Amino acid sequence: MAVLPVNDDADNIPSSFSPIDADRLRERLGAISPSAVIQVLDATPSTNDLAMAYLREAGADGSFAFAPLVAVAEIQTAGRGRLGRVWHSPPRLNLAFSLALPLEGLPEATPTAFNLAAAAIVCAAIERASPLRPAIKW
Repeated sequence: MAVLPVNDDADNIPSSFSPIDADRLRERLGAISPSAVIQVLDATPSTNDLAMAYLREAGADGSFAFAPLVAVAEIQTAGRGRLGRVWHSPPRLNLAFSLALPLEGLPEATPTAFNLAAAAIVCAAIERASPLRPAIKW
């Protein structure tokens, strides 16, 4: 088992890590949520910007009734973390994705707690399905 450092050194990516398989991702996620909008990109400045644009468009009529969105990118060049910290994600080194889910009726503080819980769940799933030991870069 290889332990990968949490850094931006794309030269340390194991060659066994393959690019995102968009068709397989759509097939698997579509089975879970057939109405989901799934965007898979080679590169984007920020998956969160894609999700925010989707939400603005979905809520333009005031209904905020929308299908879930999953925005995934192989490379993210201008991601933003807590406190507005900017970072980039080289190919195959990190999971760069954003989710837009209808969370109607939940308290405003819930999205922050949801983000942390979702990140922990993704890490646990990766640990169960692979020899990798992911970390949350928050």
